[in-house]
Amino acid sequence: DICYRYDVDGCSIPFQLPFFFKDLFTHSCARHDICYHCGVGELISRATCDLSFRNDTTTSCKLRYLTPEQSGGLLSYVPGLGKPSSTSHKQRLVEVVDDHEDELAVLLQEELKAFNSSQSNPSQSAYFVFFDIPRTTKVLVKWIELMKNDLSSLEKGSRGARRKRRFLVDDLRYVEGVIEKTICSTIYAATSLFRVTLDCKDIGYLACHFFSEIYYLGVHVFGGPNYHRSSEYYCKENFVPKCLPGSSL
Repeated sequence: DICYRYDVDGCSIPFQLPFFFKDLFTHSCARHDICYHCGVGELISRATCDLSFRNDTTTSCKLRYLTPEQSGGLLSYVPGLGKPSSTSHKQRLVEVVDDHEDELAVLLQEELKAFNSSQSNPSQSAYFVFFDIPRTTKVLVKWIELMKNDLSSLEKGSRGARRKRRFLVDDLRYVEGVIEKTICSTIYAATSLFRVTLDCKDIGYLACHFFSEIYYLGVHVFGGPNYHRSSEYYCKENFVPKCLPGSSL
């Protein structure tokens, strides 16, 4: 990774919180570090760095979802129980998520505001509670409910494809850890009431967007002291422009 060098440390997490998708977002985090280190010399504001970071992480989620070999270890179908979600299904879900991503940001901000108001002085352990799986699934289910009318237009697939979703949770292979399987199981059960058609890989895509927004909130809330007021020593090197906002790297 051309952007991962010098004192760039990848995805450093506030309070060592248990964020997920850290490996997927490493390139985005490296670009964000360089933006914070060198942006001042290029007249790039901290806000621009943060928004570019958010765009990078959501793009990583999208590529992971749409590219078969980038499934993140998620088994997209169970052999013998129908075909995986079609390309048109995935593209439609991406469109729906793009249309509703601002609603996810509002839900998270409301949840964080309510959490902070219940804590006189939130500690590290308190934030561990905020970012736990039950709260993650709670917010995701609320978001899916807001999207349910648009999600109802998703291609339903064959009878076998519908049947295989009932077995997918138990047969899921995953590499991100228990987070994916637990979220898939809980959300699949909750959203069945909304009559939407989501399999585990679809839910993984929504969860990825959730954590993309969490990372953005993290840098927005905690990142101020890390934005350099003078450029780092390496900022004139040739690779730096390729790692700043606007680059396609």
